[in-house]
Amino acid sequence: MKHIKPYLTFFSMRIRCGLQYRTAALAGIATQFCWGFMYIMLYRAFRESNPDAYPMTEAETACYIWLQQAFLQMFASWSMENDLIAQIKNGTVAYELCRPVALYPMWFCKCMATRVAKAALRFLPILCITAFLPSGWGMTLPHSPTAFLAFLCSMLLSAILMVAMMLPAHIAVFFLMNEGGIRSITANVIDFCSGSLIPLPLLPVWMQQMLSFTPFAYLQNTPYLIYSGYYPTEQVPRLLLIQLVWIAVLIPIGVIMMKCGLRRVVIQGG
Repeated sequence: MKHIKPYLTFFSMRIRCGLQYRTAALAGIATQFCWGFMYIMLYRAFRESNPDAYPMTEAETACYIWLQQAFLQMFASWSMENDLIAQIKNGTVAYELCRPVALYPMWFCKCMATRVAKAALRFLPILCITAFLPSGWGMTLPHSPTAFLAFLCSMLLSAILMVAMMLPAHIAVFFLMNEGGIRSITANVIDFCSGSLIPLPLLPVWMQQMLSFTPFAYLQNTPYLIYSGYYPTEQVPRLLLIQLVWIAVLIPIGVIMMKCGLRRVVIQGG
């Protein structure tokens, strides 16, 4: 417990810092309502043009969209920790290396806390208000109590998986010394492949099958479809296990990249 306490402190400090930006959160909520209605109208038009070819019900689509908007900042692939990147580029990462803690788990806690804080300010108003919208336009209750518990477990694993996927993008700045390219590539690939731009059930079957072998399909796509009941209960254990496997794969990759990156660090020419 003594070894974990410093990381919990970093997590707590970053949470408190993130919760201060309430005005930005209010502006974000208003924007996300606009985007949410726009997406729902768009997908309703697709469904009405050919109902037999549309794989999701109106309720499942609405739940997916509003959950996506409520937890947008949790899975924002374009959002990177600018202070961590600045530390690498200007050399102040040396101060972090003087701390009696490991750099990777410390950064992991900071990144996780930032995403949790931003999502915490937004998700409740969005979900509460959309629960009162007409059927097919708003949130509905979970498919079942079991689905809700599975949704919570999957959301936790998805958040961890998202940070484990984004940290190597930060660490890559040790080698590239510029985050512009890696930021653009990361945002575009993750947004498309994780269902952020288009829900994965709407993609061609062959593409869904291909993405099922990548970690992207087990980010936001998995918990949202569990919540709506699109994924039957008997599939949930397999999905949670796959999320755990990808976490177990990506975290060691990040640790190895961090060790390699720190070997290249040059501070004040020495």
